[in-house]
Amino acid sequence: MKRLILFVLVILLLPSALWAEGKSVEELFREASSAELQYEDLREPAEEELVRRGEEAVPYLVDKLGTRDARERHTLERILKRIKEPAVEPLIEALKTDDLYAIRLGIRILGMIGDKRALAPLLELSSHTDWRVRSVVAFSLGRIGESKATPWLISALEDSVDLVRKSAAVSLGELKDPRSISSLLKGLSDPFYGVRYSAARALAKLGDSVLDSLLAILREPSGKGRYFVIETLGELGNKRALKSLMPLLLDGDWAIRAFAAQAMGGIGGEEAREALSSAEREEKHPYALLQIRKALDRLEKGEAP
Repeated sequence: MKRLILFVLVILLLPSALWAEGKSVEELFREASSAELQYEDLREPAEEELVRRGEEAVPYLVDKLGTRDARERHTLERILKRIKEPAVEPLIEALKTDDLYAIRLGIRILGMIGDKRALAPLLELSSHTDWRVRSVVAFSLGRIGESKATPWLISALEDSVDLVRKSAAVSLGELKDPRSISSLLKGLSDPFYGVRYSAARALAKLGDSVLDSLLAILREPSGKGRYFVIETLGELGNKRALKSLMPLLLDGDWAIRAFAAQAMGGIGGEEAREALSSAEREEKHPYALLQIRKALDRLEKGEAP
């Protein structure tokens, strides 16, 4: 029986092996990236074959980095990030071009691969005049995971373009480098919502090392970053924050009260439960009341620490 099963598998796999054997890399890529119905069943096998060929396929694939076709760009991303190491040096070499499409896609894929050899070439492009290049450099540096990139990412939080600052904040969260704390705290007051949100998420990843700084901001006059400070305190889950959060259940801003309730529901404890129960009896704003009740329900179910 085992021999029969093996024979059947060989028969089934043989046509696909023969199908791929006679195809060039160019043909396989055309099938892998085509939107035409006739290639629907060939896209995945063609992509798998290109990944299997690895180094052999890299020169053609890297030469396609400048394509303006969205499907081809996504296909290149998927294949080259799976080929990994054999693609790194050719991708780095491909950055030496004036084609901005090729530069940006090459940087992005290098970030997805995460090889530290790409660090120096990416830092060389970090002050590029094209903001899209600077943004994708910031994106990729976080994924490479090398703290040598921290100083540039901190400086990128001052970039004139919103999306560059956002990418820098996201990557600083990936690096979790304490040197970025003060700059990320400043980012909580950035004019662009995306930067404020990303800075808050990055600070949460830095853990309790940012707790005292966040609590100090709560004692300052209200500002754009206050909501995110409260939310981040909830994510940290440290009960030391409760004494600073409880008075906010009586704040004149209904949104502050709602954020405080959410955070306290995340932190948990009997002290939080009592404060929320008291606030529930007094709250008049429908959304703030909803968040108080959600927090109490979360505590009742034991979902908080």
